[in-house]
Amino acid sequence: MSTNINNPYVVLFVEGDTDKVFFNTLLQYYRNNTTKHIVPCEIFNIRGVCKYTKTIIGKIEKGIRPRIRKKALK
Repeated sequence: MSTNINNPYVVLFVEGDTDKVFFNTLLQYYRNNTTKHIVPCEIFNIRGVCKYTKTIIGKIEKGIRPRIRKKALK
């Protein structure tokens, strides 16, 4: 699948390990049981809600955005 810079991409930030397992399982269920295209998605465990805004902004700016842009340019 080719990635375009304008294609949708979903990033879920969850609070703990259990939430991450739940959403991974839910996404896998939908991927296995639908014929429709599922938007690419990543799930990140931010391990609690303390100072979550700094954690999320850092993950997006330094990790997620550059990686997605690099894929889109290929």
